[in-house]
Amino acid sequence: MRKLVIGLLFVLVAMPTAFAQWEQRATVTVPFEFAVDNTVLPAGTYEVFLDPQTHGVRLLNRDAQVSATVLSHDMFLIPSGVATSSKLMFALEGKQHVLHQVMVEGDNHIHDLIHGSEVAEFPGKPAT
Repeated sequence: MRKLVIGLLFVLVAMPTAFAQWEQRATVTVPFEFAVDNTVLPAGTYEVFLDPQTHGVRLLNRDAQVSATVLSHDMFLIPSGVATSSKLMFALEGKQHVLHQVMVEGDNHIHDLIHGSEVAEFPGKPAT
């Protein structure tokens, strides 16, 4: 009986973390093709989803039926306290725009994307 109770408690504790808690937080339009980690996405309108548990960022273009998901870490650098608009911050690497940061209206931080070693870090201070 004790093993059954321990097993049920484990399931109740582990189950919520097994499912992503994606929340749509913004819609942004990007007028050019861009890369998110190793995925190249076309110009278009993207829904921005965040998962606060995993620090995941997902961009979804429903028209083109493409998406990209990447992990981020939070940078508390917004001097005003909260972002007044949602925007994506890119760096130009060669001829390719690469997404580096996501700012979502109402947040008090910037989502700084975690890249592999082949992508240089964002070259300047984040825009606010």
